[in-house]
Amino acid sequence: MDDTPELAQFAKSLEEACVEVIDIDGVMTKDLALAMKGKDMGRGDWVTTDEYMKKVHVSHYTFACGRRDMLTRQDRLVEKLKSKA
Repeated sequence: MDDTPELAQFAKSLEEACVEVIDIDGVMTKDLALAMKGKDMGRGDWVTTDEYMKKVHVSHYTFACGRRDMLTRQDRLVEKLKSKA
């Protein structure tokens, strides 16, 4: 909209990092864990905001720099699901 492709790419990679940290890594703050698990939530289900932001920072850096040399997002999700089976 403002013809700032760098900002658009930054926002896209930040969004991808946030989704990955929650959906694949299972790292989330207490409010989201409570919304997802309700009364079954335990202390191991959430991290502090600082811990969450550190995880997002690392994930965002890898997206922003094009350094997804780890497994792809889909591969990581499959691995996570297999480990729960």
